[in-house]
Amino acid sequence: MKTESDNRMFPVSDKSQTIIDCFMGLLNHSNVDIHYNVKINKFEKKENVFHMSSQFETFLSDKVLITTGGFSNPEHYSWISELGIQITPPIPSLFTFNISEPKLNELQGISLFAKVKIAETKFEESAQLLITHWGLSGPAILKLSAFAAQFLHAKNYNFEILVNWLNDCNDVSLNSYFQIQKENFGSHKINLQNEFQLPRKLLIYLLNKAGINEQLKWAEVSKKQLITLTEILLRDRYKSTGKTIFKSEFVTCGGVSLNEVNFKTMESKKVSKLYFAGEVMDIDAVTGGFNFQAAWTTAWIASKAIASEE
Repeated sequence: MKTESDNRMFPVSDKSQTIIDCFMGLLNHSNVDIHYNVKINKFEKKENVFHMSSQFETFLSDKVLITTGGFSNPEHYSWISELGIQITPPIPSLFTFNISEPKLNELQGISLFAKVKIAETKFEESAQLLITHWGLSGPAILKLSAFAAQFLHAKNYNFEILVNWLNDCNDVSLNSYFQIQKENFGSHKINLQNEFQLPRKLLIYLLNKAGINEQLKWAEVSKKQLITLTEILLRDRYKSTGKTIFKSEFVTCGGVSLNEVNFKTMESKKVSKLYFAGEVMDIDAVTGGFNFQAAWTTAWIASKAIASEE
């Protein structure tokens, strides 16, 4: 494993197959019986025994651990809710933002550390930001979508996002920098790359958006233009319409209500000997291995509890 600068953890290989191979190796070593392509059509408990029926056979067990992951469709939880267990309606989490801004979309592939905020809220994140051909992505956006999942769902995914391209830079420090540049380097062409390390293409895009030609000299830039540039650099505003979901980025916020589960054992409070682990519960986390960790930790607690029972 490796730990990145923002505490996200990944296999050194950067491949999810590495994690799959790890667990499959352990399952094979322990002779775990795996039934593939078996759809359970009916799930019920009769006289302390769980009956799980497929089209061809019925599995019986006195203990069941449900680790199906999250479902995007509320109806897919019906087999659990029919046991009297409360389900928090599922909504998406960890998704990218759709922004139809052709000149921004042309900068696809550019990545930098920036601060992003949902306008008129306290939701904001500082992390790596990636410009894509459909809008914005990267850890900053994925984290923001996770923490603001409920809010964005209520907004039907139509909202405004503010981007501080200079991350922690504020109005006072930026205005001070502009003043120094005009006084000491008035004959030089305006250039923010040396101070702020902005990618060249992004810098030209932002200057043009502020109505400033990149060939202009510091002494030629008007006060009004600098005010506009300050606003764009620190609070660049974009309209997001809808969400973009990819399989590698999608988790659900919602599922088995946390009030229904005893977290010392992961057992259902209403149905004895029934356990839950992972995202089938109303648990979701930010990108970088945290959802995996939540799944593995809850599964560990559940399996220890199950193994300790007679």
